[in-house]
Amino acid sequence: MAEDKAALLLTPDVLEVLTDRRDLDARSALLRGCAEYLKKLSAQYKGTEIRFAKTFYAWADPEVEAVYPSAIAWAEEAGTYDASQLTPNSTMAMQVGTERYVAKTGELVQRFKIDAYVNAIAEGQAFTMMLEDAIAPTTWMYGFRLRLPYYHGVHAEYEAVSVNFTDDATAAESRLRHIHIEMTGRLPMYRTLQNPDGSVRIKPLKIQPELILLDAEYPSGVADPEVITYVDE
Repeated sequence: MAEDKAALLLTPDVLEVLTDRRDLDARSALLRGCAEYLKKLSAQYKGTEIRFAKTFYAWADPEVEAVYPSAIAWAEEAGTYDASQLTPNSTMAMQVGTERYVAKTGELVQRFKIDAYVNAIAEGQAFTMMLEDAIAPTTWMYGFRLRLPYYHGVHAEYEAVSVNFTDDATAAESRLRHIHIEMTGRLPMYRTLQNPDGSVRIKPLKIQPELILLDAEYPSGVADPEVITYVDE
């Protein structure tokens, strides 16, 4: 059974084992990885375990009933394609299967947001503390690193930029507090080849739209995202 969840890397020496699996575009994979990481978080608050009931990487439709506490990783700004880490050469393709190769094409740098919603000030403070620990889980790097099995198995890096906690008259009246964290994510980008030097064009692929249900715990409460799956003819 294929690995389906993003995994936190706690040591710097974990090798990046690439595959030809690509279920999502780079931007969606980066956001999904963060949302899955948020769903795994837990902490103790006044003797009780706290965790997010739901996490998302796409906004729910208006008719979907809200559940709290919840969080979403989403991007409003455009991502940037960066070639600064790329040194093209004729031997850069890596074999990942029979007549299947992947070659690095650059890096996606994406500014995005983590927005979390809770019902009370004390609860919000507890979740903010949990998030502060989660965005700096190691001492050997700033931020955190995730392995994304659904995007070539790459290692993506995430860094916190700023944080805010909304506490005003409107929030008090609605009993809904908002934790807002600005993030920057970096994801190495790859393409799949059928020739190690890229001299032969990729075999035409048939685009097959399908709805992917991630699982019961993630992220029910949001319309199942439509994902493009690439299938060889």
